[in-house]
Amino acid sequence: MLHRYVRGDFPGLGMFRSYLNTASYGLIPRQARDYTSKFVMEYSDDPLGANNLLVTLYERYLGYASSLFNVPKSLVSFTFKTTECISRVLHSISPGRGDEVLVSSHNFPSSLYLAESYCRRSGCVVKYLPCKTDYRLHNYVSGRTKAVIIDSVNWVTGERIELAPLAEVLEYSGGYLLVDAIQHLGVVPAHDLVKWGDLICAGGQKWLLAPTSGMGVMITSKRLAESLDPLSYSLGNLEGVDWESFWADPDKGVELGLLSGSARRFAPLTLHSSIGLVLLGEAIKYLSNVGIEAVWSHVVGLRHMLLEEAERRGFEVLSPLDEDRSSGIVLLDINREWINGLRIVKILSSRGVSVSFRGQCGVSGMRVSMHLYNSPEDIYSFLDELEYVLGGGYG
Repeated sequence: MLHRYVRGDFPGLGMFRSYLNTASYGLIPRQARDYTSKFVMEYSDDPLGANNLLVTLYERYLGYASSLFNVPKSLVSFTFKTTECISRVLHSISPGRGDEVLVSSHNFPSSLYLAESYCRRSGCVVKYLPCKTDYRLHNYVSGRTKAVIIDSVNWVTGERIELAPLAEVLEYSGGYLLVDAIQHLGVVPAHDLVKWGDLICAGGQKWLLAPTSGMGVMITSKRLAESLDPLSYSLGNLEGVDWESFWADPDKGVELGLLSGSARRFAPLTLHSSIGLVLLGEAIKYLSNVGIEAVWSHVVGLRHMLLEEAERRGFEVLSPLDEDRSSGIVLLDINREWINGLRIVKILSSRGVSVSFRGQCGVSGMRVSMHLYNSPEDIYSFLDELEYVLGGGYG
């Protein structure tokens, strides 16, 4: 299995008996850590040289991201964290009075807060897909729906959402599909995402293996990149500018230049964090070199192992069993109220096992998340410790 070849690249594993918590934070590859440290030293000693290097690295990292996500390089850009990325484009769409923003009650809470806060100011209406609707979001789209915000992978159960029916309805109605893919990119191949999503955002702190970067990735559709005006023009989203001449020209004005027809059209207004960009870029390079299909194949194998072993030990699996709807997350029912579930997580942590207890929409359980560095031994150690704690063997 893949872990035999890559496990030594993740020194953070040495802090745990079993780390099955990538859905909270990923572990940094040694190669990404070492190159980022080297870059910091170069930046300290030669800031101009390091800045010139950063320009080259930026384009190189876009190439790795393009390969990893199987999308044209022009449709990928770097951004800050997930919700900030979605917020920037939602403000560009500018739903107003009488318009609707459709969100799923299953979404991670920050996107729900984003939709509510935006519509309170603009006068639009937030329409919520109720919890018990089996994700038939497309049935809720109307002629007034200007944007839909959806998680491509549910952050609690790990269920992967089918985007095609929703995207097809929105294409007809003229609305935009904005996807939070933070629990998707870096572990599950992105074929359906890039085919159907108008905007795909994912912070780097989880499956993209850059938890301390403060950076993420943004993928746009051709339609979004070429037609929608950004919230604000900036130096980062213009093209065809001779920057050396621009900085020197004493008569430069404030006339707006030509907007980029690429994902940079919606790039953040400020220069990206140099160190964060290098860490994220090197982590994406690492994943690209391994290959997303190899990562996903490994995770699918571990998932099957966990499902079989959990069933054998009497734990109910609350995540979808169908591989087409699965991800790197599995939710187990441990037959405990959530307040006791949190206590059990803390006990497991004290014993070197890292998992999470999560709940939403009336469902809660022990969330187990597996990535390329995990091994069968991680699963067995976790289940052994969980049984021990639940059986009263601790405290």
